[in-house]
Amino acid sequence: MVTYIGLYYPFIHFRDEGWLKLTALYWDGMRRIVPGGASVHDSDEVKRLVDARFIQNEIPLGAASQIAGPFRELINTHGDAMRVQFGVANREVWPDDIHTRLYAPGRDTKLAYVFNEKLDRRLLSDLFGHGLVASRSDNPRWIGMHPRLAKVYMLSLAEAMAPGLGAHPLTDVTVDHIAVSGLTMERLAAVLLNRPEFAVPTPTNADAEREVEEAMVSLAFRTVVPVGPADVPAKKIVEFRQAYAEERGLFQAELARLVGGLAYLKDVKDPHEVEQHLKSEYDKTLAPRLERLRKGLHSANIDTAESAMAVSFALPAAVAAVLTAVGLSLAPPAAAVAGLAFAAWTIQRKRKKAVDGLLKPSPEAYLYRASKLSTPKTMTREIYASSRAFLTNTR
Repeated sequence: MVTYIGLYYPFIHFRDEGWLKLTALYWDGMRRIVPGGASVHDSDEVKRLVDARFIQNEIPLGAASQIAGPFRELINTHGDAMRVQFGVANREVWPDDIHTRLYAPGRDTKLAYVFNEKLDRRLLSDLFGHGLVASRSDNPRWIGMHPRLAKVYMLSLAEAMAPGLGAHPLTDVTVDHIAVSGLTMERLAAVLLNRPEFAVPTPTNADAEREVEEAMVSLAFRTVVPVGPADVPAKKIVEFRQAYAEERGLFQAELARLVGGLAYLKDVKDPHEVEQHLKSEYDKTLAPRLERLRKGLHSANIDTAESAMAVSFALPAAVAAVLTAVGLSLAPPAAAVAGLAFAAWTIQRKRKKAVDGLLKPSPEAYLYRASKLSTPKTMTREIYASSRAFLTNTR
C-alpha cells in the first residue's frame, strides 16, 4: 500500500515554506529528523502546521548506526581520495554553501553542518581522523563538512529511517539521489567520488514511480493555485486539510493510477522531457474534468462575481407584503438593503445547491477547491455579509 507520509531532509528547519504548504495539500503528514538535544526555532506559520499534527519530529535512533558501516568502509578504503575532495583543510577553495550563508550567519560558510547525534560515534571518529569534518567553534555539537558529503549523508539517513516510519524521503532542495535498497560502499564511492567503474543501480520501480508522482503533484497544483503557496496562510491550509480529507484521498489514488500508466518515464533521464510527458497526461485527464466542473458551476451563475450583479436587488413583492403584514414595512433605503440581502441569500442558497450537486468528492473537485485557497472573497459573499450586518444593526 502506498504511504503518504513524508520524511523531510536534509535540514531540521524547513527552508521553503511554500514547498511545505504545497506538500500539506497532498501528503497526509510530514516527519522531520530532530535529535533529542537539538533546539527547534520554527516560524509562526510552521508552528501552525506543527500544532495541527501535520509536522512531527522523529529521533534518528538506530538509523545512524545502520548506515555507519558503508560510510566507514568508504573512508577506510578511499580515505586519500576523500581527503582530496572533501578534506576540510581545503575548504578555502570551496564555494560558499548557500544554506549556511543564509541561515547560519557568522558560521563558516564553506561548510554544511550536521548535528552530532545524527552521526554514529565510530563514524564520527573516522571522519575526524581523516580530516573530513570540523566542530563548530561556538557549539561543538554541530559538525561541519563539505556540503555534498553532508547532503548524501542526510539522504542516506532519511532513506534508512523512512521504512520504519512508513514514510518517503522528501526535500525542498536539489540533491543527487541514490536508492535506499542495498546502500553499499561502492555506490557511495560512485556518488561522492565520481568513480565510473562503480555502477550505481537504478532505483526500484516503486522509487521511480513515486518520484514521477511527486512531479505530477507539483504540476497539478502549480496549474491551479493562482499565487505562490507561501502566500496562503497556514491556518487556511490546516482548515482545508481537515475539511477535505476524503477528497485528498481520492486525489492521491487518482494520481497514483495515472502515474502507474507512465511506467516508461522511470527510464527518461531529462527532467524537462518528463515534465512534458506529465503535462500531456494532465491535459488529457484531469484538466478536462476540472474544466467541465468549472463550466458547470459557471453555467449555474454561482461561480463569478458577475452573477451577483446579474440579480435584481429589488425586494420581491411577496416578501415585502409579508414584512408589512407583521408590522415591518421598510422605508426605501432599508427596503433596498433588504432586497440586497434577499438576493445575496438567494445566491448563497443557489451556490450551496450547486456545491452539493457538482462538488461531490472527486479528484477534480479537490483541485478546484485548492484553486480557491488564495482567491479573495467573491462579491456575492461580501454583499451578503455587508447587508446582513446592516439589517442586524437596524433591528
